[in-house]
Amino acid sequence: MKSVLIVDDDQNVLNALNRLLRSGHYELTLCQCPEEALELCQNNLYNLIISDQKMPVITGTQLFEQLAGLQPTATKIILSGYSDFNEITHAFNQQWIHQFISKPWDDEALQSIVNAAVASVASQPTGDDSPPQQEPAQTNAQGLQSFHGLLSANEALNKLFSKVRRAAGSGASVYLYGETGAGKELFAQALHNESPVASGPFIAVNCANFNEQLIESQLFGHVKGAFTGADSNQEGLLAAANGGTLFLDEITTLPPAMQAKMLRVLQEKEYMPVGSTVKKTFDALVLSASNKHLSIAVSEGEFREDLYYRLCVIPLPIPPLRKRGDDALRLFKYFLDQFSAGKSLSSDGVEHTLRHYHWPGNVRQLINVCQYVAAMSESDKITQADLPEDIIATKDVESSDHAAVSTAEVVELTEQSVREALLENNNNKSAAARVLGVSRMTLWRRVKDFNIE
Repeated sequence: MKSVLIVDDDQNVLNALNRLLRSGHYELTLCQCPEEALELCQNNLYNLIISDQKMPVITGTQLFEQLAGLQPTATKIILSGYSDFNEITHAFNQQWIHQFISKPWDDEALQSIVNAAVASVASQPTGDDSPPQQEPAQTNAQGLQSFHGLLSANEALNKLFSKVRRAAGSGASVYLYGETGAGKELFAQALHNESPVASGPFIAVNCANFNEQLIESQLFGHVKGAFTGADSNQEGLLAAANGGTLFLDEITTLPPAMQAKMLRVLQEKEYMPVGSTVKKTFDALVLSASNKHLSIAVSEGEFREDLYYRLCVIPLPIPPLRKRGDDALRLFKYFLDQFSAGKSLSSDGVEHTLRHYHWPGNVRQLINVCQYVAAMSESDKITQADLPEDIIATKDVESSDHAAVSTAEVVELTEQSVREALLENNNNKSAAARVLGVSRMTLWRRVKDFNIE
């Protein structure tokens, strides 16, 4: 059986990760002491090791330095809210670690990263410049094709996987947009894995997690004395991402002053740490994402148009789960098996309910529902009564579906959906109208209403 080791001195963190990952098809070992982790690694081989950075006695990067010889084939991830990127950058350069994930983490993304790491023999960084090998398509028992941890049987989404491969090979900035829970960070990880810099670090930062004062220091780093509490030089996330990928999630929350500074970084490929006059080079693939299309943020005066053009070289829309055909039902069966092997769906219409539910929280919500059902169902046969109340409330599916469709058609013909359809179809209004399911005249009127050029 595949095995995962998690090291963190905070018992609450270990408990949370245990609840999230304990139902996977792998052996999960939790360790609160890095010295104990070292002892375990001397006697056991692990497929994946996740460690906090700031711990007593030794840091996570120091732990991984000592594990370089003991666990040469393990995927190693730093999961931390600590911001000492000097050590983390050095660890990336030495190839002691493969990925950095900031706390608080995204449950769905972390779960998929863990599943992908233990499900296959991942190619580890080799230190050379050879292009990455494309991941072969794999299909599981539910007919879901796996692409770097992304699962779908939907033809449109599988075509999007092909677009990801082409976009990743271009080296151009890619902008991902879609609803909350649709899997934007997983697509970002897939772009990194398929890119020429796959052997480098993947640095993901949620711009919404930092205030205006903190985010500049987090991204650019700072020198000693730059501000109160800056007791030493510290590199930032830009330095940590060099030679790899920088993923800026929730990019529309980036403060205006930082937008101007990031524009210069992308234009000049250089930056200055806070308090320094010495320029540093930036060389990384830049990916960004948000649940609000950048073009709308630009039209509303929230985002710089010049930065928009730098980030949105290749836009990739991530469809919501409700537009992915039978994926919802297939994914539910897949994750139900992950969380509670042996349980299955009954024949009382529960499949119909799951298939037609609108899933406002997308895959993230679906996973949570699976966990709920696996824990709360008293029988091995899952019925409608076992589903959460908000889903049971839609049991009159046939009548509510018709109402939902007509409502969705009105709601979804918003400025964002119109802009996305035009963007996806190279401004071809006839093609965009077909995608939206409206006449060309209706689309033309909405374009005029929204003042879209």
